[in-house]
Amino acid sequence: MDVGSVDPRDVRWEIDEPRYRVHFWTESADPVTGTIGRGADEQELSGPDVHGAAVLAWAADEAAERGADWFEVFVVVDRTPGDRGLVRLTPLR
Repeated sequence: MDVGSVDPRDVRWEIDEPRYRVHFWTESADPVTGTIGRGADEQELSGPDVHGAAVLAWAADEAAERGADWFEVFVVVDRTPGDRGLVRLTPLR
């Protein structure tokens, strides 16, 4: 990990109420062929009380409840209309 000081004046915008996406992944083996298949269920969280720490806690609890093999958390960013992207908050599996 690289750590360095920053100039807070270099930021041009921020999002006060970000949207988050959580992808819950499961793996299962085909009983005949043994081939591993993956599937995901994606959920979007938003609202004035939604923040990163709450999203991470919810995702971990929800993954355990669902029996998901792993989950990913992203921030949704719309740079311009039709130009949506995701910023990953959790490491790759």
